[in-house]
Amino acid sequence: MPQSLVSTVALFDGDRASTAVRDRVRRDVDSGEASGEVDGTPTLFIDGVVHRGSYDAATLLEALSR
Repeated sequence: MPQSLVSTVALFDGDRASTAVRDRVRRDVDSGEASGEVDGTPTLFIDGVVHRGSYDAATLLEALSR
């Protein structure tokens, strides 16, 4: 395995186990539950509004342009 990949995996594992990341995920979960709009993953909000459309690039770009 290339060293750069080993370093990237190690960084990812460290970040994933960090308190900061755990706290951010917890805030996101709590916020989603409080919104009453999140039924599971993935749930995408665009400008504070839940996106119920497709997740293909063209649809997302169109939603972002509104």
